[in-house]
Parts: sequence; C-alpha cells; structure tokens
Amino acid sequence: CLDIGSGLGGTALYFATQRPDIFVHGVNHSGELYSLVAGRHVKQSREVRERLTFELAPEAGIPENELRYPPNSFDVIIIRESMMYLDYQDKPVLLQKASRLLRPGGRLIVVDYGFGKPDKEVNSLFREHLQEWGYFLMEPAEQRKLLQRYFEVEDTDATEHFVRFMDEGLANIEEHFGESALVRQNAGKDAEQLELLRSPLIGQMQAALPRLSVDAVDDAVEAAMAKLNMHFDAERADAEVCKADYEWARRTWMLERRAAAEGDLRWTFFVAVKKGVAES
Repeated sequence: CLDIGSGLGGTALYFATQRPDIFVHGVNHSGELYSLVAGRHVKQSREVRERLTFELAPEAGIPENELRYPPNSFDVIIIRESMMYLDYQDKPVLLQKASRLLRPGGRLIVVDYGFGKPDKEVNSLFREHLQEWGYFLMEPAEQRKLLQRYFEVEDTDATEHFVRFMDEGLANIEEHFGESALVRQNAGKDAEQLELLRSPLIGQMQAALPRLSVDAVDDAVEAAMAKLNMHFDAERADAEVCKADYEWARRTWMLERRAAAEGDLRWTFFVAVKKGVAES
C-alpha cells in the first residue's frame, strides 16, 4: 500500500496497525512533517515498524526516477486530501504515475475536496480561503472524468460525514486549545505566589546549612527563584502558542465546515481500479 501525501502519517499508521498482513509506504514533500512522522514511527512496535516506511519526496508525490519501487509494485494507492494542493496541470501527471505503480486490478483510493457549486457561485470568503491555502479544487464530476483517463471509477459523496467529522474536530479543538484547556488555565498562575516563598526558603536554608554565609544563602535562593520564573515564563509562552493555535484552527475548521454544510464544498471518495495489463 502506497500513501501519497502522507502528511503526519495518520492514514499509513492506521492501515499498518489494523492490517498485520500489509506493507505500507508513505511519501511526503514536507521536511517539517517528515520529521514529525519520524517521531511517531519510532514509537511503534518493531513489528509495525518493519512493515511501515516513510520517504521524503518532491512534488508531494512520486517522481518515477526517484522512488525505489518499479511499475506494478502496489495493490493499493491512497491519495487523501492531497490532490487538491496540485495545480490543475499537475493532477493528471500524478494520476499517471500512480497508474504505473499499481498492478492491474489494483485500487487507487482518492479522498478529496471539491467544489459543490460552480466556481462563480461559491461564497467569497471560502474562495479567499482556497487561495490562502493553495487549494485547486474541481467539481466532483470533473474529478471523476480525470480519473477515468486511467481507471474504472466509482465515487461516493461523503460530505455529511465530513460535517460530522468537523464537528468532532471542533469539539477537540475547544477541549485541548480553548480557554478551559489546562495549558492555558495553569499558565504562570503560581508566579504571583513565588515572592512569598523567598523568606521561608531563606529560613529553611539557614536552618539546614548554618555554616553558609548570608550572601551565599541569598544567592542560592535567588538562583532558585530565577529558575522558577523561567519555568513560569515558558508556561505563559506555551499558553500564548496554544491560544494562537486555537484561534487559527477554530477559524479554519469552522469555515470549511460551513462551506460543506452550505454546499460550497464537497468531500468525495473515489475508488478507481486500474485497467489493462502490467506495465514494464
């Protein structure tokens, strides 16, 4: 199984852990995401790691002269929410490469955003969002026609599932990043009590180490206080990052959820079967 545009590796990890009889290889063009995936990969069991690999590749895809697998290597290829990042002229190039790597009868699974309305009728805020994120959407009928150049295709409109998925995601965003999130609630809340500890700390240190001079005790307590202040500063910085992530994620997810609910966005599953004989 080949996962093209594997992102954080969630899809590849899911299949590798759920199906002990398959080998999964993920490719991605983002070095930053690749580093995060590597961290997730090493936490898996040895048995899973032996069947799960990741590769950093340009074009979010599979340049034929750079991937180590020959034609007809895979039974299944997955492209989940990656086609939408490709320019219109690049989409057929990727599909052609995927077709070469699939065995005859192999399946290409494409999950992708698409326009739910003609481009001119799409909400202006959603259109700006597409430009900001570099999405190049097509209507599902156009996507199907493109896939049919290389495959026999069936498709399912899963937009209702997408809306429910976004609702669940928004609830998780609120829980982990919202105002009630622990990282925001606890940020530096003990800092104001820190100065009250100075005198008790000095007294305890003088009692425990009476041979130390007053200056030595003061210096030791000051160093401890400074270290605690650094900790509280880090907590406050983490809280600010959490707040920024919350505002960004909530705004983005709500916009895409609204676009799907109002018909501007369609979330479609395509199952495409490779036709013909094995390629050489």
